[in-house]
Amino acid sequence: MHVAVDSTEMRAVLTLMKKVVCRKNTLPILSNVLLDASEGRLRVCATDLEVALSMDVESARVTTPGVITIPARELLDWFRGVSPHTEVVLNTDGRAVHMLCRQTAGKLYGLPDDEFPKIARVPETPKAKFTLPAAVMRRMLTTRMAASAGETQYFLNGVYLHICPDSIRFVATDSHRLALQQLAAKSAEGKDFGVIIPSTAAEMLDDVLRQKSEVGGAVTTIFPAHSENQLLFKTSNGTVISTRLVDGEYPAYRQIIPKEHPHIAVFDSDELRSAVEQAALCANPKTRRIHLDIHKTEAIVSAESPDKGRAEATVACKASEPIGMGFDASYLVDGIRFVGGHEITLTYKEPINPALLTSGTDVGSLYLVMPMRIE
Repeated sequence: MHVAVDSTEMRAVLTLMKKVVCRKNTLPILSNVLLDASEGRLRVCATDLEVALSMDVESARVTTPGVITIPARELLDWFRGVSPHTEVVLNTDGRAVHMLCRQTAGKLYGLPDDEFPKIARVPETPKAKFTLPAAVMRRMLTTRMAASAGETQYFLNGVYLHICPDSIRFVATDSHRLALQQLAAKSAEGKDFGVIIPSTAAEMLDDVLRQKSEVGGAVTTIFPAHSENQLLFKTSNGTVISTRLVDGEYPAYRQIIPKEHPHIAVFDSDELRSAVEQAALCANPKTRRIHLDIHKTEAIVSAESPDKGRAEATVACKASEPIGMGFDASYLVDGIRFVGGHEITLTYKEPINPALLTSGTDVGSLYLVMPMRIE
């Protein structure tokens, strides 16, 4: 193999690959990236057997084709020492790859490519697929912040992708809060089904779409016909992420969302977020509980703990009914940021009932948060 690459682009690609390579080293080959120089392009691949990432190095000029696997971290560390936008030549010699540029040279030993796991290919005739602009997909992926990180309810450790007859929905919950993004869309033949995307795969896709080369592009979500537990994402630049799906049945989230909330309070988003953050400075660090006391034209946000003292902030609002509720400050701030917009609407019923956060500018966003008991 003889390939010339731009050091800056190669470093960016390897930085993403590092997030995929297996850290436990149960199999040595999983610590490597696959460099595949063929058909006039250089393809870099990494996998941990759950998630796989394949990317083209667009600056690559292939003189001699070849395939090799090289330790990902060591290769990335070497490229980090090379000046930006420097041409680097990669040559293979048996199971070694030589790196050469005007500043320095190096050699790393790899493993045979036939030991590397097979990476799923994009099927020509998938079971189903849909395409979204990269910016829209990134917004849908923001739901992952509400996914559980626990080990007991493993089916909550991801984002639920729900294909409805009239919409596409991304949902995540940890049983204390729920985040939902939905987009109006007609599914073929009125299909209604869902899959659970692992949080690691959702984060990986967001990292890829954050790259400058992907801004303004699109991403296609592909459901292979031959596999019920696999999902693929393909970007405009040809980057492919394949992931195993989380097993299990996702909760009936639509039953969790209250259908009727008789009372509303409208706030300036930044003012409410700032008030909650100020009050949270004196909240008990174990519970992070703040008290939201809503009146007709203003709300008082407060928190108190024996060790820290008391903090209180007042924020203007327009409320239909006074109420006092307790919330986890972190969950409330996350919800305000999630729904976005200049104004935020809090809908509520009783202090023991879940509250909903919505925005007037983003009608597809909904955030549900469970209240905390006020002592």
